Amino acid sequence: MLLPVFTGVSQAQKTHVAGRPGSGSFGSKITVLTNGNYVVTDPDWSNGGVAKVGAVYLYDGATHKLISTLTGSKANDHVGNFGVTALSNGNFVVSSPHWSNGSASNAGAVTWANGTAGISGKVNASNSLVGSQADDFIGSGYVYPLKNGNYVVRSTQWNNGPAAEAGAVTWGNGNTGITGVVSASNSLVGLKADDKVGTDNVVELANGNFVVQSRHWDNGSVHNAGAVTLASGTTGITGAVSVSNSLVGSSANDQVGFHVLALANGNYVVRSYGWNNGPMAEAGAVTWGNGLTGITGVVSASNSLVGSTAHSYVGNLTALANGNYVVASPYWDNGPVIDAGAVTWCDGSKGMTGVISAANSLVGSRTRDMVGNVFPLSNGNYVVGSSGWQVATDVRVGAATWVNGTTGLTGVVSTSNSLVGTTDLDEVGGIITALTNGNYVVSSFGWSNGPVRAAGAVTLANGTTGMTGVVSVSNSLVGSSEEDEVGYVVPLTNGNYVVSSYNWDNASVKDAGAVTWCTGTTGLTGVVNASNSLVGSTEDDKVGYNIRGLGNGNYVVSSIYWKSVPENYTGAVTWGDGNTGITGPVSVSNSLVGSPAHDFIGFIYELDNGDYFISAFQWHNGDKYHAGAMTPLSGQASLSGVAKSCNSILGTTANGGWTFNVTRNNVYDYALVGYGAGNFYVIVKDGSVDDNLAGDHSEVTETIAGAPVTFLNDCGEVGIVAPSAEGSAVNGAVSVKVYVANSAPSAGQPYVRRHYDITPASNANTATGRVTLFFAQSDFDDFNDNRESAPALPTGPTDNDGIQNIRITQNHGTSQYGSPGSYTGWTGAGPAVVLINPEDGDIVWNDVAKRWEVGFAVTGFSGFFVHSNVDETVLPVHLVSFAAQKAEGNALLKWKTTSEINASHFDVERSVDGKQYIIVGTMQAIGDANKEVDYSFTDTTFASLARVAYYRLRSVDADGSYAYSHVVSLQDDGKHLSNYLYPNPVQTGTSVMFNAGSRPGNIHIVDLKGRRIDAAITQRSDTEFVLSQLPQGIYVVKFDTDHGTEIQKLVVE
Repeated sequence: MLLPVFTGVSQAQKTHVAGRPGSGSFGSKITVLTNGNYVVTDPDWSNGGVAKVGAVYLYDGATHKLISTLTGSKANDHVGNFGVTALSNGNFVVSSPHWSNGSASNAGAVTWANGTAGISGKVNASNSLVGSQADDFIGSGYVYPLKNGNYVVRSTQWNNGPAAEAGAVTWGNGNTGITGVVSASNSLVGLKADDKVGTDNVVELANGNFVVQSRHWDNGSVHNAGAVTLASGTTGITGAVSVSNSLVGSSANDQVGFHVLALANGNYVVRSYGWNNGPMAEAGAVTWGNGLTGITGVVSASNSLVGSTAHSYVGNLTALANGNYVVASPYWDNGPVIDAGAVTWCDGSKGMTGVISAANSLVGSRTRDMVGNVFPLSNGNYVVGSSGWQVATDVRVGAATWVNGTTGLTGVVSTSNSLVGTTDLDEVGGIITALTNGNYVVSSFGWSNGPVRAAGAVTLANGTTGMTGVVSVSNSLVGSSEEDEVGYVVPLTNGNYVVSSYNWDNASVKDAGAVTWCTGTTGLTGVVNASNSLVGSTEDDKVGYNIRGLGNGNYVVSSIYWKSVPENYTGAVTWGDGNTGITGPVSVSNSLVGSPAHDFIGFIYELDNGDYFISAFQWHNGDKYHAGAMTPLSGQASLSGVAKSCNSILGTTANGGWTFNVTRNNVYDYALVGYGAGNFYVIVKDGSVDDNLAGDHSEVTETIAGAPVTFLNDCGEVGIVAPSAEGSAVNGAVSVKVYVANSAPSAGQPYVRRHYDITPASNANTATGRVTLFFAQSDFDDFNDNRESAPALPTGPTDNDGIQNIRITQNHGTSQYGSPGSYTGWTGAGPAVVLINPEDGDIVWNDVAKRWEVGFAVTGFSGFFVHSNVDETVLPVHLVSFAAQKAEGNALLKWKTTSEINASHFDVERSVDGKQYIIVGTMQAIGDANKEVDYSFTDTTFASLARVAYYRLRSVDADGSYAYSHVVSLQDDGKHLSNYLYPNPVQTGTSVMFNAGSRPGNIHIVDLKGRRIDAAITQRSDTEFVLSQLPQGIYVVKFDTDHGTEIQKLVVE
């Protein structure tokens, strides 16, 4: 599969960060702290022979430098495998329930760490809250951060001595943490086996306190009576759960604390749906609690709202924005009317007690009306949805009833106080969606449009006054075919909404799907169609299968079953403007689509800033099935075209697609993508990539066969590799990989963040050729910002001093990460590290492509790193040029230097096979650091060779260090293989003189992609040609002579 690139927005800059040796799931979870630093987990990291001890790393969010490392010590400690909890004060907490405390396996540990300094070392009882018995699993119930910066640890499997799984809840100070063994002296605990204190949840209140739910707690011999305990958010609570500090049940399986709801005013409400009202089993109870003082004692009708018949299951809880709350009891019996249902409004400042009745509730009047589900609105009002409500016996038309959130509503649901359907199974009120402007939308999937069953309807209603009457085509957006099932509603942050009807039929095309944008103030009425909706055009496209509203008010439509041709299921993602929507068929012109079959592109992760990622969990990376891929996209830009791989983060491990995770650093404005299966994470910056240059970890393989090859992928160019004229010239398959670090890497000295690894499939140690690497000005700017005391690289095309400072370090060998200093395993002749000083004329600013092009000759291929001339004692001279020509049968070598500092001499070396070189002459350096110096040397033995000769220059320092020039060559019969073009650069339409060594047959001009331009030459002779009107750029001139093909670069201005 090819993966996404989007139109109108620059691709994102991606920087890969690999796990250290021993990593097993590095990047499995990334947590951004409020101070901008971030934490990366590797719970399967192995420390040498100790397997899966786990590791947790804290990184500086600004520089991405490692701050601290926390690890386990025993096999299968899996430190960090239950995640990292960020606290509001910038600190964090690590959960490791499988950590072993000595011989106590799975004792568990929870470790607090400072978010600035981190914590380094191994988890132990002195730096962590730990269990003391096997299978205590401290931290298995996760860690709950409080708004005040403190935190709560839930350990429901903690063993209180012989009482297995008594459970414990421990409060921790967010500024210092808590260490030592979990006990009743530092925790709220259970006393009996299977009390499982804290089983269901820890609920924070608006005032900073918290409530612990323990529905399995035993009240003496009463099994599963349940308990709810209020605790201070600033000091916590310790000791055993009891009737004196908790609200508790009094009958077996009362399960008090099944659900606790925090109210907006700081109070709370407890639901105990299994509470037994005397002999009436599971009548249910709802108990209000003061958020400052709590409530203790036994649940009863005197302190709770209760059911009066068996199996009433009172009641589902809904908090309103104004601090009040609503209790829904759909199984409540209205006298002899079974499951009539009731909805009871309650004052959030004092609650309600007594028995549910028609006098204090909105109720149903027929058997199984099951009033109702409660949907809160943003303005404090609410709507009751009763999709099974009957207008007549067994005619379940459904009803949606608006209610004032400050007074509630009592009495019977009816056509006079509700929006209702007209046909059995219309199911009006099945789902109600609140909009941000206070209005609401009623979805009625089963609504019948006359005789058309389950066409579906969506109705906008005013959130201040509500809506009554009958759902119809005049007040609703409706379907027109059987089982269109219009529609699922997605609210947008700007108050508008989008309707998904993925079973909608496009005329005769079944289940094509439709997505309809609607304004949140007036809605949309009429029939769903291609003129008001985004639609599918092939059977089972199911357009709108998933829709995500973005934080900026726009939205994204994911249609994972969309097909470009029948049955290929490539998937499509369509961006929609939240103020206008998008209409018409999904296509490559308005959507991003996959390419091969069954890639199912389109799962969406939205970010806080309105941008989003597309996830393709099932994408195959070659033979690595379901390796997965993630693609960053802008929430402000429309999409089009076929997805491209170069803009995506590609999974590398079979079945690893499910380990992708995404988070955003809002402090420093970038996203972080973890891939635990591949042991890496990726830093993704928006809009910071230089066009026409490939991104981090881009890799291209091409075949070289006697001519230069430009390596490029579908996002940009990587570089050029040209074979030399020697017998050892590089040929065959060559792989070029580019790395782009987040900032200038350092390994003894700073290097340019963009660096390269070039690897021929054969003869990598000895192959010869010429390499041209590409760099953005921003790459050099970043180096200059981080160069410390090193000389600066060019700040622009006219910075000659910066150009003269450019050097390349070639690292032979291989590297897992491609970073400076990481290459090992070199077994070839010569040094493993070679310093290259390119000629100034081979450092070119390409103004058309807006990039630097740095060319140089190489022997052997591997890693290439650009930097500045940090240590001039290593490079005694700056070589401006080095050339060879025939002079009266001899070889005349000429070179020009500048900045001769501590220079000793120059050795002229010659080879007849391009491999073994001998010294044929030596020239002493003049040693002038302030001006250009010209040198020449004549090789009088050249004519006797009767073959091609290769020359290179070795510049030697006073301390014996040296650097090589590029290689030049001469033919023994005087045919100069180093042909020239003049002028160069050249204007189009200009006559160009050349020397090809012998009369050329054909002359061809090709671009850097190897494509021949047949009309490039309008006139020619044996010594010159006239250039046609070519675009600006760099070209290659190929001369076919009786000595073979000769090549010269030509720059057209």
